[in-house]
Amino acid sequence: MKKFRTFVVSCSLIVFILLSGSFASDQLDQRTSALSLSDLFDITLTTGSFLELDLRNSPVAMTIISEDQINKSGARHLGELLEIYVPSFQYMYNKWNGDIWAMRGVAADFNNKIIFLVNGVKMNLQGRNGAATEMNLGLMGDIKRIEVLEGPAGMVYGSGAIAGVVNVVTAVESEFNEGNFLVYGSHTGFGLEAMSHTVYDEDVSLTLSGGYRFSSGTGEGATRQFGVLSWPDNSSFINKDGWPGKGSFGSTDGNYRLGANARIGNFEILGRATRQQYSTSSMFGRFPWDSHTQQYKNTLENWQQYLDQFLTEDPSLGNITDPAIQLSMLEQYNEEASVHNSKYFPDVTIDGTTYRYSDFLDDQKRALEFGSHERNWNQTRRFLYDNLSLELKYSQPIFDYSNFEIKLGAIANQQKSFFQNTGFNEERDAWTVGYDYPNLEYETFGERRYYGQGILSLSYSDIQSVFGVEYRIDDIGNDFSGLNAQFGSAGKPVISPVVYHNFALFSENFWDISHDWSLMGGVRLDKHTRTDFVLSPKLAAIFKPSPDHVVKLFGQMSSNNGSANAYEFNGDHYNFDGTVRASEFRDFGDGLSPIPNPAIVVVPTQDDLQSLQPERSMSVELNTMHSFFDDYVQVSPSISYNMMRDNFFWSRTLQRNVNIGDYNALVANLSLRYQGNRFSFGMHNTMQRPVNTNNDYETELEVPTVEKTDQVNSIGDTLYALDSTQTRTIHEKLIRESVTYDGRYFLNVAAYTTKMFADYYVTDWLNISTNARVFFGHPGRRDVSQIALSDNPDMRNAEREAEYLGLYGENGWLNSIAVKWNAGFHFLLPRDLTMSVFANNILGNSGNRHAARWQNSVYNLEQRNFYTTDLRSYELRLSKEF
Repeated sequence: MKKFRTFVVSCSLIVFILLSGSFASDQLDQRTSALSLSDLFDITLTTGSFLELDLRNSPVAMTIISEDQINKSGARHLGELLEIYVPSFQYMYNKWNGDIWAMRGVAADFNNKIIFLVNGVKMNLQGRNGAATEMNLGLMGDIKRIEVLEGPAGMVYGSGAIAGVVNVVTAVESEFNEGNFLVYGSHTGFGLEAMSHTVYDEDVSLTLSGGYRFSSGTGEGATRQFGVLSWPDNSSFINKDGWPGKGSFGSTDGNYRLGANARIGNFEILGRATRQQYSTSSMFGRFPWDSHTQQYKNTLENWQQYLDQFLTEDPSLGNITDPAIQLSMLEQYNEEASVHNSKYFPDVTIDGTTYRYSDFLDDQKRALEFGSHERNWNQTRRFLYDNLSLELKYSQPIFDYSNFEIKLGAIANQQKSFFQNTGFNEERDAWTVGYDYPNLEYETFGERRYYGQGILSLSYSDIQSVFGVEYRIDDIGNDFSGLNAQFGSAGKPVISPVVYHNFALFSENFWDISHDWSLMGGVRLDKHTRTDFVLSPKLAAIFKPSPDHVVKLFGQMSSNNGSANAYEFNGDHYNFDGTVRASEFRDFGDGLSPIPNPAIVVVPTQDDLQSLQPERSMSVELNTMHSFFDDYVQVSPSISYNMMRDNFFWSRTLQRNVNIGDYNALVANLSLRYQGNRFSFGMHNTMQRPVNTNNDYETELEVPTVEKTDQVNSIGDTLYALDSTQTRTIHEKLIRESVTYDGRYFLNVAAYTTKMFADYYVTDWLNISTNARVFFGHPGRRDVSQIALSDNPDMRNAEREAEYLGLYGENGWLNSIAVKWNAGFHFLLPRDLTMSVFANNILGNSGNRHAARWQNSVYNLEQRNFYTTDLRSYELRLSKEF
């Protein structure tokens, strides 16, 4: 209730500021003038429809981010930019996969529920990772505007538009030669970008763009983490100030972008090439000696071997039986071992606490437990995405009321991930065995896509209609060098090589019934290799009682066929010789377990994988737009009811995607915009919460049977074996683990957010811009933490002492308000030069809630993780237009 009062008060305060603002009328240089609100709503959209409709006549929940807003946002990457300006958009981290996008209460472990377009070209990957190719690219100097559609959009885009669509528009629509050059940098890195648009004659033009960005990030170990770090980090170390993370957040070895758009008469060619590199190492805790546990284990085993030799009559030692000689040799080894350990495993002090390697050495059982996980401690990843796309469009008018357009395109992509040597002491050489060598290639794979689309558009009197057909081939498997491999082994594929075919028919129709009323309806029919026919309809009614007021009521659907990682065998299912492995215990190589309920790698059948049902989303929305004071002020309230059916998420139990069940979400938003000549302001207040959702819904999963044997191990434990010929049924509450624990709040999406952005021209040569995002906590995480700690009093007491679960404590992270605040100063210099100074996340430092960014996962024991990686940063930017 307190959060709701805060939500209402913030709305009222901003309304007061808007209505009390002055309407400046000074005329400024053309570089200082953004699109007016009326111009913004008159833009013909390229997203969400095949028809030529402006924002007022489009039955969509659409946010348009202008070039001026992009340049003044201070955003470091695309996800941050979208979070500043798009009402329901939030991004989070997944330490296994990287950044995760979320809209309308929908988040996933892979980015396969939001479609990402560049100039209308679909960039989503079909192998596994979805909209991943430019999330951290950070090169946005070629973007003219971004159109973001919230909610399902299957009628236009087919599979994947579960939560919405993001369309980046870079093509220059101008009759004049123009361009820009950007250079920017800080103490952590730099970037260069350039774009030119050349008009050769009325029907021929060429746009070229390029960019490069490098960053060393915020610094080694600068980030901090709060809460239980979870596997594979040691979760017993919890303190009030947070635990330092590995690596350097925001670092990249170099991101690249090249783009070309050519128009020749009725032809248009769109080409784009990007390389995106980023690391998730900072999302893992820095535990002392964690990247050296293999050598640690070897040292311990050697020590034990010496003890065995000293204390027994061993012929290899010449039958040494004299205790004095034995003691002398033992002391000599201890001295040598001490020198070795002091060199490679010194005592480590973190935030006033000293961790002694010798303490672990004295406790052999504990040391062996650490040693047994030598392949788990260093799971930190660096990702590389190379993406190439080329599309040819041809448009031909037919008579005066119709047009025919054809598109032919191809996309090639490769995806690589590397293990990084990010142990506690970074200056040490990676001399250990296993996965600790720097940049060991963990996996590499890729895909190719070929597609064609034909569209016939008709426009007669008050009716617009579109009829179209689309065919796509997805060739999934090999990277650019022909590899599809894990751990450098060509015999162990990451994803099963497969070719998918998708055929679609679609139609969209718009009818102006009268001056006040319009109707729109459409439907798409898709047939994918792994699914039956899937329908995605849309129906809308638009009421326009006056030019300043519009009311839209619409319903729409979308589906998601899933990726090859969902429908086919993946790397967890293959042996190194390319054969499909059998189900087995995950942590016991000899096939016998001393515990009756060990973790099992469950290898499904092909029928199990391909029985996965397409996930679906349905939405009913009421959206209105109102302009006041001669278009200086615009108010847009909206409310939508969103239904998710058969959504699939990664099951930790089965190590594959499963349908988790159904849930519903209510999303309400109030947007306010004011724009004068010198001052502009915008705000979104958004609530998104699950409703009418059974979080206790149980999903039945079939797993192999674990049976007791007659064998015992060396210390007398009874051993258990896996009987893969028989299965048992277990019940898991996957909605509770992946969407909402309590049915009232999402696990990964903040229920209430307020977003504000303002722009003020102090003089003709000085502009100040600022934006802020306010997150009103994560109430849904509290119960998850409590239930997860119920059987561990020591852990529960540790979190209580750290005030991690405190409702109003100094560090009550789960329920505290977090603020992300950016600001920029822009100096408009002669010769069309602009110098900008940005401060990003001004309030964020390694020890407060304003740096917190939540972790996305699909296992509720990890949902309480907060990674404070949004730290304060600064940037100087110089741009020139010509």
